[in-house]
Parts: sequence; structure tokens; C-alpha cells
Amino acid sequence: MRQSYWTSKLVERSCPACGGDRHHLLSHHMQHDLNLNTVICMACGFVFTNPIPEKSIYESFYTDAYADYYGRITPRSAGNFRGKIPEYMRQKLNWISEVRPLSGQRLLEVGPGRGLFLWCAQQMGAEVIGIEPSRAFFDILQEDNLPCVFGPLENYDSEALGHFDFTLMSHVLEHFWLSGNCRD
Repeated sequence: MRQSYWTSKLVERSCPACGGDRHHLLSHHMQHDLNLNTVICMACGFVFTNPIPEKSIYESFYTDAYADYYGRITPRSAGNFRGKIPEYMRQKLNWISEVRPLSGQRLLEVGPGRGLFLWCAQQMGAEVIGIEPSRAFFDILQEDNLPCVFGPLENYDSEALGHFDFTLMSHVLEHFWLSGNCRD
């Protein structure tokens, strides 16, 4: 496993979902030299990173460096699509609208990145807000006038933001530092 600052201090853990200690290695390769093991729990099938960077490093990665590592693979709404919703995004939004029409509904996106989905849902009539832990992505969301709150989901103030009809998390669960009985 190649080391970087972000993977310099790792902590072994049991499964965050069920606490199981038996898991099978799926991969030891990740993107951008962040080579961390991806394992599957033999008890419940939950897929997670193990070992994981210690909590302080993990949290600072999302605040300070996440956008540098993943920014180029996350589309931005402003200017990229000339005001039109991309077809693949329209298909996702139509699928959601089959459950309940988006127009007039409140939608929370956890980890909107550069805001493409948030912007598209807004174009379909949803009242949107994002919770974004990356300072760089948060700044882009503000530049594009997309409503957002800076910080991790754990700091979410439900009383201040109110209720939502939809909550979206796409490629987000794997980014939570769920302890699952960490061991040094």
C-alpha cells in the first residue's frame, strides 16, 4: 500500500454496520494514491474501508483536500451545460419524480460536490439545499448560488434547516468515519 499523509496513520476496525470482525479483502487499490483496503463483512455484507485513517486525519482530508483529489471528476452546473439538464441527470430526476413529483418539494443533498444534481433538481422545481464538508466545493456552490451549508452531516442542525421531502446521498456512505470498534 502506497503511503501519503492522508494514509499515514491507519486504524483497524470491525464492521461499522454489525460489529463483525471477519471480512474479506475486495481491493487494495483506490484512486489518487489513496490506496486503502476495501473489504466486505463476512457477517452482513457491508462494504467498508479497513484499516481507515485515524479520525483527525480523515476529517481534515474532507475539509482540506477532498476537492483537490476528486474535483475533476465532479461536474459543475454553471456554464457546463448551457442551462440544460444533461440527459443522464434528467433520467435520475424522472425516476425520483415517479415516487413523488419534485416540484415544490424540499430536497437535501448530502455531499453535493460541485452541485450538478442540486442545480438540476432546482431546475425541476425542487427547493434544494446541500450539506458539503469540502471548503473548496462549498465555495463553488456559493459562487453558483446553490443553497448550501458547510460542514459534515454530523453537524447538521435539523431545527435550523427544517424537514425535507427527499434526502439524496450519492457515493457518500463510504466517506463516513463510522468507527465500528477501532483498534490501533
